[in-house]
Amino acid sequence: MSVGRCRPAVAHSLDIDHARHRLYAICDDGQLVEVDGTSGKVTNVWPIAGPPDKTFFNPATGRVHAAIGEPGVIDTIDPTTGARMQTATGHGLTRRRSSRPTGFT
Repeated sequence: MSVGRCRPAVAHSLDIDHARHRLYAICDDGQLVEVDGTSGKVTNVWPIAGPPDKTFFNPATGRVHAAIGEPGVIDTIDPTTGARMQTATGHGLTRRRSSRPTGFT
């Protein structure tokens, strides 16, 4: 199964914005894909810094975060404006967590 523009079996992590009915998938080929949860259509695609480890959506800020072990950053994207920010975490950190990290807005 494909998710948006991710090739089959490479949608790495998913999260959802329930208020806007948007699904966010990060892909092993270095993309964050936004899919309309009602129509199933891709509504936006952003490049990310590399193969991802985890994505998380913060409903308080509306931002999507993608953790990337190589090069050791978190890419933050505001899907309503397209604004991007990158935070260094440490080269090669690839620990995957099932819970949402705290402190990101």
